[in-house]
Amino acid sequence: MTRCGWRIRTGWRHSPPSSSSTARHGSPGLSPSPNGSGKPSWRSSSSRSIPTHCSSTRTSAARAASKGGWPCSLTCRRQCNEPDHHEADPPDLLRFPERDSRGAPGALRARVPQAQPVLVAGVPLGEGHRGARQPDGGLQKSGSGTLPHAAAAERRPSAADESRNAVGAGHEVRARERALLQGAARFGGGQAPFRVADPLQAGCPSRQGADWRRLRTHRLDELHLQRYRDPDRVGDPAERSGASGQPSRFIPSRIRRGPVSAPPRSWLPPGFPERFFGPGNKLRWEKIQEKRLPHDTLERLAPWIEALRAGEDPLCLPRVREDDRVEWYALSATASGARALREQLIAFVGPSYAGPWAAWSQLDTQDPIDQAVRQAAPGRAFRLRVPRKEYREHVRRKLLLMQTLRKERPLRLLAVPRPTGRILGDFEHALRAGDGTAAAGHIAEFRRLGRLSAQNQLFLEVLRAECLQAWEELLEPRRFNTLLTLARPRRVTQALIRALYVQELRPFERACDAAGAVAHFSQLWPTCPTLFRTRRGMAAPEVTRCFMMLAAAARPARPELRDELLAALPVNALDRPYLEALAALVPGPQGMAPAHGLDAARKAFEEADVDRAFQEALTHPEGVERLALLLRCASELDTLDAARKALASVDSASPNEREALLGREPLRRHYERLLELATQPPARPTAAPPSPPVIPVDPSGWLERLRHPEPWPSALEVAEHGMREWLRPEWIGNPARVEATARELGTVRPPWGEEALRTGLPHLLSFLLTPEGPERVLKPVLEQLAVVIALDDQVRVEQLQALCEVTEALIRIGLTAGEYRSALTSLRETWMRVAAASLGDWALDTLDMLVNHPAADPEERAQFFHEVTRYLQHHMRRTSREQILLLRDLAKELALHVPSPLEQRLQDESRENSASGGTLAAALEGRKIALYSLKANVLERVTRVIKQLAPTARVACFSDKAGGSPALKQQAATADIFVIATAAAKHAATEFIGVNRPKGAATLYAAGQGSASMLRALRDATY
Repeated sequence: MTRCGWRIRTGWRHSPPSSSSTARHGSPGLSPSPNGSGKPSWRSSSSRSIPTHCSSTRTSAARAASKGGWPCSLTCRRQCNEPDHHEADPPDLLRFPERDSRGAPGALRARVPQAQPVLVAGVPLGEGHRGARQPDGGLQKSGSGTLPHAAAAERRPSAADESRNAVGAGHEVRARERALLQGAARFGGGQAPFRVADPLQAGCPSRQGADWRRLRTHRLDELHLQRYRDPDRVGDPAERSGASGQPSRFIPSRIRRGPVSAPPRSWLPPGFPERFFGPGNKLRWEKIQEKRLPHDTLERLAPWIEALRAGEDPLCLPRVREDDRVEWYALSATASGARALREQLIAFVGPSYAGPWAAWSQLDTQDPIDQAVRQAAPGRAFRLRVPRKEYREHVRRKLLLMQTLRKERPLRLLAVPRPTGRILGDFEHALRAGDGTAAAGHIAEFRRLGRLSAQNQLFLEVLRAECLQAWEELLEPRRFNTLLTLARPRRVTQALIRALYVQELRPFERACDAAGAVAHFSQLWPTCPTLFRTRRGMAAPEVTRCFMMLAAAARPARPELRDELLAALPVNALDRPYLEALAALVPGPQGMAPAHGLDAARKAFEEADVDRAFQEALTHPEGVERLALLLRCASELDTLDAARKALASVDSASPNEREALLGREPLRRHYERLLELATQPPARPTAAPPSPPVIPVDPSGWLERLRHPEPWPSALEVAEHGMREWLRPEWIGNPARVEATARELGTVRPPWGEEALRTGLPHLLSFLLTPEGPERVLKPVLEQLAVVIALDDQVRVEQLQALCEVTEALIRIGLTAGEYRSALTSLRETWMRVAAASLGDWALDTLDMLVNHPAADPEERAQFFHEVTRYLQHHMRRTSREQILLLRDLAKELALHVPSPLEQRLQDESRENSASGGTLAAALEGRKIALYSLKANVLERVTRVIKQLAPTARVACFSDKAGGSPALKQQAATADIFVIATAAAKHAATEFIGVNRPKGAATLYAAGQGSASMLRALRDATY
């Protein structure tokens, strides 16, 4: 091998230069000098030139030449007798990396000495490099500029820095880096010199040698925090393992099961490189593979060939015609990517360099290269012709800059919106728990996504206000008048009636003034008659009282409504005396007996008595007018029972009657609307349905419909109606139907069925779980329901609360030791899947529930206690004083101990609170507090915690199932704060408390059933 004529002087070897070395060599200013080969050599102007003929250099050069690389290496791979000797590549060439020594595509390598720190693109990495290329192409020592070791270890390279070093951002980017480095060198001072490692510069160290570190590119499909994991980045599987073949210890345990990114797969058809770099292109693929092209050409081709091998999208490739004209082809894998690529080409290149952009997509069908491009990316390719020779370099740099910036472009994190059904399900969960704040958050999510109309958002706001008992908000004149003009769901109508009763008519009930209530109702009723057209689907006590007043205030009076209301009222109901007082004001039937038949049904409908009109129409003989009235009444009643009867009547009609009925457009819309509630797909309007429409009468029929492949848009609506209308005692009394429900829960459903089940889960829970307790026959149903919740791939806090309810119901029914362990394991694993930092109250409520019931496996319950303590320790800063006190109380009942860090946290908080005074303890001092829940153990535990927080606070606890006791009435009237566990309370008792609470008094509603929820309600209200 001939001796290389390129020589360069540097002032140090692999180790940092000493002061004597610096003084001896001085500033290594470089100047060209001729040599025997006819090429200029770069020699230090302050010392003699040293020839480059050491054995280690010749060995490295021979190895590099044998692999088709540069004729010589840039550095000595090991220390030799001539330590100041290094060889350099021609300074006027820009070198681009090729495939690495192991053949890994896109694996960019730079060899950096391990002995001293290195600054890669302005960021210290802790490893040294020999020099930085100057604008004139030479290598220069950094002089006296240094950075301390601590500063070099503080920062890691950012994604943009690494990408810049991996692919090269062009002369403009490197010029900015050099300016930054020279400024840092000017003001830096320390022990270790810093250098620039740029693998694309023609002065970069050789890539051979065992003492060099590998720089790798980053991929845009990976998380930012994983980008520094070098061993799992590029190369073959053997590289990503240690010497023993085991996974690298640098790979996080959560991703050791597989690679961070799958190997890139090219989206181009097989054989495309050979066809593109084939006939018609002077750049031939076989010459590129064998590296038989000139070095300068290979360097310029390197970034595009690497992108081709890596299967990047988009892709830019050059073509040189036989007449030396240069053309560039830009290809994209997708139509959307092609549109974005066209905009980027216009921005970076534009018609100034490549002619009119409208002609870029016009490919020649007779040209072999154009044919290959059209087959690879039909309609997604652009051809840029460079008309002038002086523009070639500009276009190449523009395209290289575009490619570089595409790789440097940061990831945009897109928040994937949740399905509408999931948000509705969580909204219903929040309403069940009485958590108005969470319900407001879900409404805000709907508003942000823009999926619901303003009318539907208004309906959700009404339900949220009802949950919070914000009656004044519901009766705001503008909102109230708007709601009166809309076709409302039955739940919204019930909420409006309740608000009207509480704000306008409840004072008369407190004063036992039935006559005054009827007189006041007579004035209110004409202002909102649409609220009282029907009472179907509304079971609230306030609705019953209002309709009793309507029976007395209507002219003529409606004694049949009075008798119907009294017959449906339980004998031991708390409000029966007041209802009987109102019923006494309803006059009896006067004059002639009421008329019956179709005329009476029409008259009742005109008088807004839809219930009586529907009943009269059902008893009338067959006829088209009867069917039309039934459809109108069923649409307004909006119940499953009315829809079932109306559809059955239409189905039993003659074909002529049905054709005449459905030929009228308004009636056909009513029929189709009712048919959507049936479990079969809608039939053609003018044809007889293939089978009678079936509307589910219990959960098993509803679940059975979810197994069909055809989606059921009204599935959630039927579940919502069924929760209020299905006869639970009859379903419980039929074991076959209960078993069928459990079997349907365990079957496989299509995706739409799974989503409908999870969306309707709150309604199903309201039907299955009652305050009186679960029946034993429900055990298989609840077990399957727990599995459905635990296997949810989008489990949230709301599902966790539902799973806790189901687990408690199973424990109350009775579980074996194995079933108990399985239930708690499922609960714990689902909790860990959510992994939220705000679940301290939920964890304590769940532990509270487990302590309140006998444990079939005490060790499993103790294990859950330890999980709770670890969680609270992990989120120590979020753990409040009352939570630690509650945990201590639970630990005492379990004969366990609270960890010392939590005890220390309690002591520290106690000292801080005594100094500040703005705490829950200070807010409760001397206050009179009343608590209501059906769980007596919870009330006792909350009382003990409050006493430890505020010894002077007076606490009264109540667990009345019906309400009405003098003590409860007195506390409701005199307590400063009344906390009600809505999820563990009887509606009658809750209403009794509300009746006797003074206006403006603090009444708090806990979002859960446990002790932590009640304490949180106090904490949120007092802070």
